[in-house]
Amino acid sequence: MARLTIVIGILLVVLGVGAYLITGRASMTSLIPAFLGLPLAGLGYGALYPGQRQRAMHIAAALVAIGVLGTIRGTFALIAALAGEGVQIRFVVQAITFVLCAVLLGAYIYSFVSARRRPE
Repeated sequence: MARLTIVIGILLVVLGVGAYLITGRASMTSLIPAFLGLPLAGLGYGALYPGQRQRAMHIAAALVAIGVLGTIRGTFALIAALAGEGVQIRFVVQAITFVLCAVLLGAYIYSFVSARRRPE
């Protein structure tokens, strides 16, 4: 899980910086995925140490849950935009952020449930 967290964190940083550059550095809000991805990558790195694994993964799961909740509206806006209106880059970035966070949150939930079911 730690390595997946690092990879998703790096992807979010690349997405945020890419969106910021594509939009011509018009708004700092383009960097929100990067602001989410940087701590995720750090928490993933911290989870590589056995004594910190559980704490780091639980904090990362909470952060990813916030990411899912914060981007779901933009994802629905993208779906609505695809049906008729023009697609805005911010909706695409929010949808990609939502998918990355949702995949990671699903992996966390699966991992946490599996750990609970494992005999000591």
